[in-house]
Amino acid sequence: DQVDSVSALHQAKTGIGKLPTGFGKTSYVSVALIEKMGVKTMFLANQRILINDAKDDFQEAFEGEEIGVIGDGEYNPQNITVASIQGVIAALNPPTKKEMETAEKELRMHELRFSYEDSPNNKGNVTRARNKIKQMQERIDKQDDIIEYLKTVDMFIIDEGQVIGTSMWNKFFDVCPAPYRYTLTATDTRTDGGKIEIVAATGPRRYVSTASEQIEKD
Repeated sequence: DQVDSVSALHQAKTGIGKLPTGFGKTSYVSVALIEKMGVKTMFLANQRILINDAKDDFQEAFEGEEIGVIGDGEYNPQNITVASIQGVIAALNPPTKKEMETAEKELRMHELRFSYEDSPNNKGNVTRARNKIKQMQERIDKQDDIIEYLKTVDMFIIDEGQVIGTSMWNKFFDVCPAPYRYTLTATDTRTDGGKIEIVAATGPRRYVSTASEQIEKD
């Protein structure tokens, strides 16, 4: 069934793999699709723990290949990258001009206080304010970098794709024109009618298996 699912998804180039928990969506199906397609790939998830597990699986499967990470403070895109959607959106959303002006105003205020009173507390405030501005500037620089990177991604695989349909995911789809796109999930239906958004993002079902079917097959 794993082999058949990969064959169906690979042949279609896009679509949903409705696969139950324990099927091997990451450790087998995703790895096999990456091997077969041989293109720059992002594996996206809605939870940090899922990208950690994916990174471990990919590191084992593609020995010698550096697996990139975007999320939870890390930003290191590579030919194979695991990412949280929150990390991607954080990189796509730099601070506004008003936020930068506010941070710079705070720094000037703390520097002024420090010039009047040379105390460890004031010095710490100045250091924190400078670091804050540095981090905000890094976010601004990162936006250009991630947009260019997302334009070069040829394939993305979304884990637990029932979460598609929020403004975060829509922003990602707007800037990542990857031709090969997959959703792997045990639940591709939603009570709010959101399945149409999953299909719009990655295509229709290409392969279906259920937990009861796998249990019957032991």
